[in-house]
Amino acid sequence: PVISTYSVSDLRDGMGLLRYPISGGENKFWTSQNMNTLWANAITLGPLNTNAGRPSTGSPGLSITAIDVLGDTTIVVFQGNQIFNFTTVWSGIIDTLPADMVYTTKLFNSRIFYPQINSGYSYQTAAGSAATDVATPLVWSFEVLDNKIWALDNSFTLHASTSGDSGSWQPKARIPVDYTPTYPYGQLVVYDNAAGELTLWALTHSGPYLYDADIDKWIQSRFRHPYYQTGLNVPRPGIVYRESLYVQTRNREINKLTMTGDHLLIDKIDIDLPDGVTTDYTGRFQNFDSDNKLLFGSLSTGSFVTDTALNQSLVAYNGKGWHVLVTQVRNSQMYGGPKVVTNSLGERCYFSFTESGGNSELHHINLLTLGVNPLVSTTQTYAASGFVELPYFSGGYEAQQKVAIACRIKVAGASANETVQIAYRIDRSTGSYTNLGSAITATTEQTLRFGTNNVGLAFKSIQFRLTLARGATTTLAPKIEYFAMDYIRLPEVRKGFQVTIDASDAAPDGQTPQQQLENIWTAVETSTLGTFAYRDDTGGTRSYLVKVMRPEGVEQTGYDARNEYNVFLY
Repeated sequence: PVISTYSVSDLRDGMGLLRYPISGGENKFWTSQNMNTLWANAITLGPLNTNAGRPSTGSPGLSITAIDVLGDTTIVVFQGNQIFNFTTVWSGIIDTLPADMVYTTKLFNSRIFYPQINSGYSYQTAAGSAATDVATPLVWSFEVLDNKIWALDNSFTLHASTSGDSGSWQPKARIPVDYTPTYPYGQLVVYDNAAGELTLWALTHSGPYLYDADIDKWIQSRFRHPYYQTGLNVPRPGIVYRESLYVQTRNREINKLTMTGDHLLIDKIDIDLPDGVTTDYTGRFQNFDSDNKLLFGSLSTGSFVTDTALNQSLVAYNGKGWHVLVTQVRNSQMYGGPKVVTNSLGERCYFSFTESGGNSELHHINLLTLGVNPLVSTTQTYAASGFVELPYFSGGYEAQQKVAIACRIKVAGASANETVQIAYRIDRSTGSYTNLGSAITATTEQTLRFGTNNVGLAFKSIQFRLTLARGATTTLAPKIEYFAMDYIRLPEVRKGFQVTIDASDAAPDGQTPQQQLENIWTAVETSTLGTFAYRDDTGGTRSYLVKVMRPEGVEQTGYDARNEYNVFLY
């Protein structure tokens, strides 16, 4: 038998928990929690999210619904309409907007604009100033293009302004879409048209529309999708990332739209591809933002007022697949964030987690440290614990019995406090995992053998879970450089017979050597099984269904058809 190796050192292709093999290999997809899997040979704990708490003055409400930056100040909207500033501490309430919930914002003309849907809109000229409320238009979404701010109102009519002031808006074409459903929605975004020119797109519950400014007309794109009822509750269902437009068309369905000349290419990048993730991530996408390196998304479930133990996760897409950076078991939606903000505090991705009791708190991760390979970084801070759950591995042959010999693992940064525990389960089990040996605390390659007295572990398919933990020092974490399992394939035991056929004279059945030779080749070329029978030592007859294989023989030449062959019957 030959020892084979199953190895893992690069998880950059993203999550998916592949259970059965498809093209591309079995170990391409996985799932995880609180892990940084964005680098090859450096699988480690995800970033430590820093908690800024809630405002200490005013009425913080239950949820963060919007985050942005004005000048050098981070602006946070609580409970849909209460504006607070966050520098290194919270301010008091800066302003209370009209009653509508604010989920998105837009910067233009040194101002931050707040859509109010059924109450007009508001804009703020300085972080410490109250906002100016404007009654019309009733804005759903803002976008900036050609030195103008554009607004889509709640009847799907477009408006344009060079300042954003009250009374400065010019009405434009209305999108020819039905706006009477219970939950209609529309969002403006700037992306290419078929000529490669930047233009306004409107993402609606009936699909995207493109605006033709020359003729003041909306044209429906070739990408249609069913009415997405909860779209109004998604702050940003679409975003441009790496020259493509990413559009959410259902709770978890993300489509990548790429305009190439007169073609609109469409690819699905759902978090559930190829075979779905674990139940930890059963929520829906709430919002997106990007720093052009990564596309960040918030994934959560629940409601504003419950306190059910459900996961909220900050996930990242790197152009290949989805990665879970931070997970917290709490209730409610993550409406606030992710939002990438660069100011004097640094380059951060802000997001909200709902804490116990239903109150949202502001969190962030440092994007500069996240962008450095963990093997060379000395400034990254890491989550306290996390895990990677690899897909089931069968060696491409599910029915074949195998024996696991040992696992080999190399961990950088391991210590008595920074550890990696290997665990496994076999044969498609969905139950608990069994630990393999003790937690890894050494930085040299470690070999952990299977079975009592190293006798090995019989399996047909096997799944591994690698659990990482750090100690009290947040800048230290274990980093898996590679993980491998050595195993032996055990082919099923079968009977084999080697039979000599002597066709030097006529056989007892009266067949000539030529006929016997033809019979040999007919049997070899037959794809089904034939019967092989013989007498045993007691005179009884035994028979087996066999396949004739591997003919080896010597033939006479010319007109002499005599021959002698050995054939193998399997």
